[in-house]
Amino acid sequence: MTDEIKNETIEEEVEDEVKHEVLGYPDRIPNCHKGSNYKHSYIMLWFILFFIIFSILVSFLTNPL
Repeated sequence: MTDEIKNETIEEEVEDEVKHEVLGYPDRIPNCHKGSNYKHSYIMLWFILFFIIFSILVSFLTNPL
């Protein structure tokens, strides 16, 4: 009998820990809008631009005329 009571209290404590807290408005904003910069996006755009220009140059150099 006492084991059942102990198990019930343990289950109740675990259920209390699992409950999620609903955050307020400022805490729900995604990290990308919390002052982070988009530097990585610009770096990726430069890599893509460089790759396109490099591909065009290689295609002109290897084009048999």
